[in-house]
Amino acid sequence: MLIPVVLLTVLVAVLIGYRPHQEMASSFLVVGLGLLASAAVGVLSGVKGPSWAIYVLIVLEVGLLLFSPAPWQGLALVSVPVSAIGFMMGREIAFLRINRTQGVPPTT
Repeated sequence: MLIPVVLLTVLVAVLIGYRPHQEMASSFLVVGLGLLASAAVGVLSGVKGPSWAIYVLIVLEVGLLLFSPAPWQGLALVSVPVSAIGFMMGREIAFLRINRTQGVPPTT
């Protein structure tokens, strides 16, 4: 979980540094919703599940943002790394859920 969190922190720092302050709310909205949606896809697909679902989500996000008005259109490419980070976090959560439910075998 440390690697996706570090990548997300770097992405947010770059957004704060390079985006105008008037567009900060829309930037954080795209990051938050993209992170939640892609993490949900990662958790639902599981550890060994199909990866094509995240590609469909990324194409939908980019397409929706490209056809939106001006402040949202500039954030279309931000959704790609956000979705990748969220998907990694979702897969980690799915892995941790599987390991939590498995019992530890007694030592011999």
